[in-house]
Amino acid sequence: MKIRDIVTLDNDEDYVVASKVTTQMNVFYYLTNLREPTDMIVCREDQGELEEIIDPRVVSKLIPLFFENSKDILGEAD
Repeated sequence: MKIRDIVTLDNDEDYVVASKVTTQMNVFYYLTNLREPTDMIVCREDQGELEEIIDPRVVSKLIPLFFENSKDILGEAD
């Protein structure tokens, strides 16, 4: 998946890939619900499936990485 791709999750809601981080041989995604922007999900790709990350310790470590990645992407758009 790429940034700005739209995915439909098992809850039948559409999310946009807001950020993507590759670390420790894992790919993590920060997804934002298209209809409800306060509905955000952090997930990991596992054999082509998305697995939601619910451990707050892991999420808190990933959020700064997503932010840095987003800054880089926005800088490229200038």
